[in-house]
Amino acid sequence: MDLNTYVTFAIALLAVVALIYLVAWVMGRIGVVHRMAGRPGKERRLRVKESLALDAKRRAVILDCDGIEHLVLLGANSELSLGELAGKAGNNDEAETIKDGGLPRRQRAETA
Repeated sequence: MDLNTYVTFAIALLAVVALIYLVAWVMGRIGVVHRMAGRPGKERRLRVKESLALDAKRRAVILDCDGIEHLVLLGANSELSLGELAGKAGNNDEAETIKDGGLPRRQRAETA
């Protein structure tokens, strides 16, 4: 292969990458991404507040649904709701107690 083939390949590759960026920019400007995410102008009711990988297959997730935080354990083949969180982050340990008989964060760490 000669130098002309390599130059043609490089120019074609740059043109394709530039075209991908151009399409992404146009879609962002006209709001296609926002339309796919939900109704424009409406606040979303369900949010992922925090996520923590426990191991290769399990993840603990705090979901916020209409102002109520839920702690959920996600696995490869299962989902388990661990309960509602009693308070928002930043409050004292009593406010972070999980409903349904959970322990405050400090006691959970000591027992583990």
